[in-house]
Amino acid sequence: MVLPIWSNWWILQMCMALAALFAIIMAAGMAYKMMVKHEPLDVMKLFRVVRLVLVVSAGRYGHGGQRE
Repeated sequence: MVLPIWSNWWILQMCMALAALFAIIMAAGMAYKMMVKHEPLDVMKLFRVVRLVLVVSAGRYGHGGQRE
């Protein structure tokens, strides 16, 4: 029996959650390196990584509760 692709949607959600977690950890690491070097916090550099979190989160929660 072949299951439809949408019956395993949770696998895709877990992959997107792991990608978002990795991006948050990367941004925290970048901020820590800037703090250790006594550089001013470059928000635009960190925003490049946080943008990935926003896109992945929008994909994860973007279905609007219409899941059946």
